[in-house]
Amino acid sequence: VNNDVTWGTATTLTLNAVRNLNFNANVTTTTGSLVATAGTDVIVNAMGGTGITMTTTGGNMTWTAGNDILVKAGVVGGITATGTGANRANITWTAGRDIKIDSAVTTTDGNFTACCGRDLIINSAMTTTRGHVVLRAGNDGSGLGVAGVGGTVVFGAGVLYSVTGATAAISRITIDSTPANYAVPNNYAGNFTGTAST
Repeated sequence: VNNDVTWGTATTLTLNAVRNLNFNANVTTTTGSLVATAGTDVIVNAMGGTGITMTTTGGNMTWTAGNDILVKAGVVGGITATGTGANRANITWTAGRDIKIDSAVTTTDGNFTACCGRDLIINSAMTTTRGHVVLRAGNDGSGLGVAGVGGTVVFGAGVLYSVTGATAAISRITIDSTPANYAVPNNYAGNFTGTAST
């Protein structure tokens, strides 16, 4: 995607690539969904403007990569999905190998789910408001329960994920990974901030 793409109807933009799918320009929708599928990698390269933005009444951002999903540093507007109350705007990413996030990702009135075969690496601020968070690494089964083998969730130094639930609905945070030591599993409490979340 080398030129800005914008649409405002309740339709789904579907992008399929045999190999890499590269976002080099802004993608914006006010009522639709975005589906991106790549045989190898989904890559969001550095860009100015609004980044990948979805302000929707019930749309979803669904990305699937045979290898990696890479959100590179320098995506000025970040990746943003904003729902409206009961009409959720969810982000769901699935990668056969790694997911690496180096620019901000924000969901409001929607869930964020990232599932990968190996490592999930978060090096930039993340925000979820009135939604649930699922971070799942090592999903390819290669670890078979062996400590340190398979994949894990890694936060960069000082990186925080802000999760804020609604007054009447607590936001849930789920992390599944292979720890380096099952006797002393990773403690992610210091990587999260916010209220009404558990």
